[in-house]
Amino acid sequence: MVTPSAGFILIAPPTKSFLTMPEGTKMLRAGIVLATGADIFHASGKVLPSPVEINDKVVFTYYEDEDFSIDGKPHYLVPFTRIVAYYAS
Repeated sequence: MVTPSAGFILIAPPTKSFLTMPEGTKMLRAGIVLATGADIFHASGKVLPSPVEINDKVVFTYYEDEDFSIDGKPHYLVPFTRIVAYYAS
């Protein structure tokens, strides 16, 4: 299993759609959290924990260079700060 670095989340596309995105939406993706990296420290000195847990369903902003494959299946690696919404498992 891939372990994300601090401040990042490993996400897999859902096997069943749980959210309908408007047509033409290219900057948002939905998925299921597989793993989260360690908390990060903000410049202000505050600790920023992961906003999600494993198996949560998330919506996140997407850029084309973030997807990659694990065993031939697509996955995304995105920073904590780009989670737009989530459904707690």
